[in-house]
Amino acid sequence: MIPKDQVESILSKVNLKAVVSQYTSLSAKGPNLVGECPFCYSSSFTLSPGKRIFKCFRCKKGGNVVNFIKEMEDLNFIETIAFIQLKYSGTIGNAPSFDKSLRGTVYVLELENYHYYIGFTRQFDIRMASHFNSRGAQWTKKHKPVSVLKAHYNKTLEYENILTEKYIMEYGYNKVRGGDHIFFHHKYSSLSSFN
Repeated sequence: MIPKDQVESILSKVNLKAVVSQYTSLSAKGPNLVGECPFCYSSSFTLSPGKRIFKCFRCKKGGNVVNFIKEMEDLNFIETIAFIQLKYSGTIGNAPSFDKSLRGTVYVLELENYHYYIGFTRQFDIRMASHFNSRGAQWTKKHKPVSVLKAHYNKTLEYENILTEKYIMEYGYNKVRGGDHIFFHHKYSSLSSFN
């Protein structure tokens, strides 16, 4: 059992907009953000940054960052908290106390103009369809996918970070996104050798 105060501490440090933006484009509308729902693909999706909640008025999915990731990645509550803590460790600190046995597929997409995207999912076919139909991460909307270079099955979120850093070291920060992007942004974006 995860202590409630530990869960609340983790969740208070995760930016729902940053998480949701990896799955769909958002634009400002008053105090809220709106966009295409990553679940039903309608234009009825609203995110309230101030309240830290989202809602689709068509498919009725809604809630906080836990509900969002739980639905998108088909995880249970414990797996979702572990996913958040591991995936967003640059945001919430590097001291995970959860079992790191959460496993899924870590994949590498080759994108237009020699760009790359590394991701983790428990629903590989659905995630690939979203990337190749311009419904994936912001990076794969900006740089269209060309092919799946690699798919590593039964891997951890930590492997996603290892692979992302390997690609950053080989191709440069400006050509690669994936893993704990906030951590890698702070680590590599200001280095002249990666610009």
